Amino acid sequence: MGGNAFEKVERISREEYSRIVEILKDLYNGLNLTFAIPKELKDKKDYGDIDTLVCSECKSQQREVMDLLIKELQCIDHSKCNNTAVSLLTPQYYQIDVNFVKKENFLTSKAFYSHGDFSYCLGKMLWRHNLKLSQEGLFYKTEHLSNFTKTECLLPLSKDMNKIYQFLQITRVEELLDEHTQFTQTEIIDTFLKTPYFKQFASDPKAYKRLLLKNRQRRPMVVRFYEICENFRVENIENAFMPTQEDILRFFEKHHDLDLLLEKQKEREEEMKLNRKAHEKFNGNTIIQWGLQVHRKNMGVLLSTVKNGRSDKEYSEWILNTELDEIHKLVSQLALELNQ
Repeated sequence: MGGNAFEKVERISREEYSRIVEILKDLYNGLNLTFAIPKELKDKKDYGDIDTLVCSECKSQQREVMDLLIKELQCIDHSKCNNTAVSLLTPQYYQIDVNFVKKENFLTSKAFYSHGDFSYCLGKMLWRHNLKLSQEGLFYKTEHLSNFTKTECLLPLSKDMNKIYQFLQITRVEELLDEHTQFTQTEIIDTFLKTPYFKQFASDPKAYKRLLLKNRQRRPMVVRFYEICENFRVENIENAFMPTQEDILRFFEKHHDLDLLLEKQKEREEEMKLNRKAHEKFNGNTIIQWGLQVHRKNMGVLLSTVKNGRSDKEYSEWILNTELDEIHKLVSQLALELNQ
C-alpha cells in the first residue's frame, strides 16, 4: 500500500477512484466476500492507489479473487508484496492493492488503514511509550533479560479499536470508526495535537524524525505533521504524559498475560540453549568427520531420519543423553540403508 509497487504508476483522480471502487465492490459482492475500502481523506484531490481489504485466509479463494480482478480489470502487471498483499496494475497504470486479512483482524485493519497515514503517524508517537500499533491491534513491547541479553517481547493488548482509541485518548472516536464519516487532513492532524502523547513526541527530534522514512518523505500528511513537530516549542516537558507499564496493564487487564508471555519466553530461551548444546555435540559436520559416505544432498534426509519425528526439544535431549558412540552406530546403520 502506498502507490509505489511498480516503476510507472499514475495518480488517480477522484472521479476515476469512485468509478473503479464501484467496479471492485461489484466484483467482491459477486463472490460473496466480506471486504472493505478504507476511508480516505475528505479533501484529497487525487490518489496514489486504491486500497482494498478482503477477509480471507483460504489460498484457493485468494487465487480466485486475484484471477477475477486481473481478468476483469485487464491488469497488465501484478506484484506480490508479502504473504497477504498483492498489488495490481491496470492498463491506465493505476495501482490497486488487495490485502487479505484474517476474520479476527478485519475490523481492526479497516480502522488501521483508514484516513491515509493516520495510523502511521499515531504509531510513531507511541514508539517512545513501548506501544506498537498495527493492523492486528495494539501491542505492548517489553524486554526479557537473560544471560545479559535483552529479548523484545510483544504482548497483545487489544484488537478493539474503540478501546484502543479510548486508551490513547483520541478525540472523535465514534466519527473515526464510523464507516461514512470522512476527515480532512487538518482534522486528522488536530486529533494528533490533542493527544497527551504529542507534547513529548514533538519535543524529541529523535522521535519525530522517524516520521520521514524513505517511502514517507512525499506523503502530505506525514510531511505536514513533521513540520508541526519541527516548529513546536515547549518550555517544560517534565509533566508530559508517559503511561507506565502498570497503567497499560491495568487498563487492558493484562497482568496475567504478561506473566505468561515472559514465562514462555524463558522456556523458549532454555530450549534454544538446549538445542545449541545438542548441535555442538552432533551435526552434519560430525557425520563428515566420522568418514561416513553420505552425499551432501542426502545429509538432510539422514539427519531427519535420525530425528525420527521427535520435537526439537526431545531430539536435543536425546542427543545430550546418548553416548556419542551409540549415535555413531545408529547413524552408520541409517547411512548404509540410505545408500542402498
